[in-house]
Amino acid sequence: MSVLMVINVLIFITLIGYALYLFTYLVYSRVTYIKLGRAADLKEDATRTLNAFWVNVFGQKKLMKDSKSGVMHIVLFYGFLLVQFGAIDLIWKGLKPGSHLPFGAAYPYFLLFQEVVVVAILLAIFYAWYRRNVEKLKRLKRGWKANLVVWLISILMISTLLSEGLEIIWLHADA
Repeated sequence: MSVLMVINVLIFITLIGYALYLFTYLVYSRVTYIKLGRAADLKEDATRTLNAFWVNVFGQKKLMKDSKSGVMHIVLFYGFLLVQFGAIDLIWKGLKPGSHLPFGAAYPYFLLFQEVVVVAILLAIFYAWYRRNVEKLKRLKRGWKANLVVWLISILMISTLLSEGLEIIWLHADA
């Protein structure tokens, strides 16, 4: 292993460790804030509570009242969940250069799936920008902060597409 690769792996492990520390600290602080409140009787109606959780969190019930923005939010919500599998693959590649997740013949299909999801997120983000800035719906705030979020998500998704494409070019330059 070259010196540059060792430095790369050490920096990568340091950054992952720091990210895990920040995540742990955030979870710990949230748990301590939750403990400040009064205890809830969770046994009272657990079935109703779990059903409401599934319908409102994973079903996005409130957002589906407006079908246009509801579909957009579902694409964003589930798209980001699915893109996290690509992030896990990226972390794995950093820890073990030259390998990838998932192993075997499924990897090209995984990459294609990731690219389709990223393009769907980009389309949903463009639609969000359009609703906010062209349709100018009253309930949506306009300003630099809202547009900054749209731009940052767009940059993140474009960088995901570019990283996958450039990796293919870099690793298969002789083909």
